[in-house]
Amino acid sequence: MAVPIYIPKLGMTMSEATIVEWHVAEGGFLEKEGMALTIETEKVTWNIPAEATGFLHILVEKGNIAKVGQVVGQIAETRDELQVLQKKETAAGGMISAPSQTGSRQAEVETGAADSIKSQKSPPASPAARSMAKKLGIDLSLVPGSGPNGRITEQDITKYNESKSRTRITPLAKAIASDMGLDVDAVKGTGDRGKITRGDVERATEGRKQDEISASGITVIPMVGMRKLIAGAMYDSIHKTAQLSVFNEVDVTGMLEFHQQIREKYKNMEDVRVTHTDIMIMATCRALKRFPIMNSTFNNDGILLYDWVNMGIAVSVPEGLIVPTLKNADKKGLLEISRERKALVEKARDGKLLVDDVVGGTFTISNFSMYDADGATPILRRPESGILAFGGIKKKPAVYRDAIAIRSLMVVSLTFDHQVTDGAEATQFLKAVCEYLENPSLMVL
Repeated sequence: MAVPIYIPKLGMTMSEATIVEWHVAEGGFLEKEGMALTIETEKVTWNIPAEATGFLHILVEKGNIAKVGQVVGQIAETRDELQVLQKKETAAGGMISAPSQTGSRQAEVETGAADSIKSQKSPPASPAARSMAKKLGIDLSLVPGSGPNGRITEQDITKYNESKSRTRITPLAKAIASDMGLDVDAVKGTGDRGKITRGDVERATEGRKQDEISASGITVIPMVGMRKLIAGAMYDSIHKTAQLSVFNEVDVTGMLEFHQQIREKYKNMEDVRVTHTDIMIMATCRALKRFPIMNSTFNNDGILLYDWVNMGIAVSVPEGLIVPTLKNADKKGLLEISRERKALVEKARDGKLLVDDVVGGTFTISNFSMYDADGATPILRRPESGILAFGGIKKKPAVYRDAIAIRSLMVVSLTFDHQVTDGAEATQFLKAVCEYLENPSLMVL
């Protein structure tokens, strides 16, 4: 029996997802636990593994939106079972296809769509000719009739079949291939008994476009998945907020000493690995409690202030950047912050974050102190009102206790929404964060 592929519910607020990519073509072979497809919600992309080994039958093509719990594909145990599924789909109405550029028709049966393209009535034909055409899978509208009034005879069907030495292809696929100038003899069919389907033609034309682009020396990276989400979010943020960035250079020698003391104390405990980021999170939480306007979101209803801090933590992953949320970070101690942050980062890099892991943030930090960059102007994560970026830590000569000394310095930058607050309060908040980093012992007060 075929195993269904469902759209999983990845969070309490999730109701639907977009099919980003099928990792195997229609009729292709899937290994159990191998990647079947990638979906995306408004917040995350998610890879769905196959729950069985077999042959993939796609019900919803990429680019379409599917509801939580909807069956978007099936895994057939054998080739024969796959063919049965494909025949059932044709009889039931065909797979849900990707939306066209004009936004018309989300789903169509290939034979029905072909009829709309041809816009023709069934041509006159003898019963024997109709029966023969049906057995051979021939579209009568393509056969010239030699009988009275153009009536199609058995001889016409035989002549047409022999002259074409025809490739098995659905009427819609044939119409699309003709329109695109595609040689169907070069297309591999994945339908019943190797029949060429609409999907086969579309994949072949897409492959031809890519070959043409490659020949020109241009490489096109499709804007899909996480990259598309990031692009949309960044563009939206810049155009819908009044962003201003301020900077401070802070002496973090005290933070480094504090960090070393913790590492020494807990060196024999494998589950305790406090990082600079953990200390930065704690320092930011303490400052946010003193300046609650920075721990807010902005929408049409006004400015929403929160009694809790849900800290967004920017995490670099191969596909781009994602921001999991550490819930109630202000109510946690340093060790608890460290454990939960580590778990979120691991989930992010393993591609296992759920929707609930990335929603509800009230403030965000981005730590790139491990990279060789002095500072940055981070972009707000709407609807949040502030984001901090921590630059690289570098040893420099500085004034310390009225003398020149080599100290560890770091640039901290704050981007805030000027619609929500003004420069005076924002810079006071930034100063408070820097004070906690210079003297971490102040965080216990």
